[in-house]
Amino acid sequence: MDLANKLINLRVHNKLSQRDLAEKLNLSEELIAAWEKGEKEPGASQLAQISKIFGISIDELLGVSENKSSFNPLAGFALPILDFNKQDCNTDNDDEEDEEYIRALIATTSAVDLLREKKKK
Repeated sequence: MDLANKLINLRVHNKLSQRDLAEKLNLSEELIAAWEKGEKEPGASQLAQISKIFGISIDELLGVSENKSSFNPLAGFALPILDFNKQDCNTDNDDEEDEEYIRALIATTSAVDLLREKKKK
């Protein structure tokens, strides 16, 4: 299942409207709609927030198999830089924010691995 359909299913299963999810993520309803249409995709930090809201792992959100034979922990190194924003520079981050950023880095790595696997096919 692709990310767009996964987001729709999770949102509907949890009885949330696009507006509800947008409010929880502090984003626009239009952006949620664009994700669900597959026109745009959430960034790494947004993936971390979404997984937290729905209580699932980022890998599960992205549809990444648990049995990954070619795991490369550095595969997504460049992608988080593209999703970098000023709040990441805050040195007063608490543990929860640090954990969210780490989860976002892991999500990015998983997403890059998934894209590479799909590209090989």
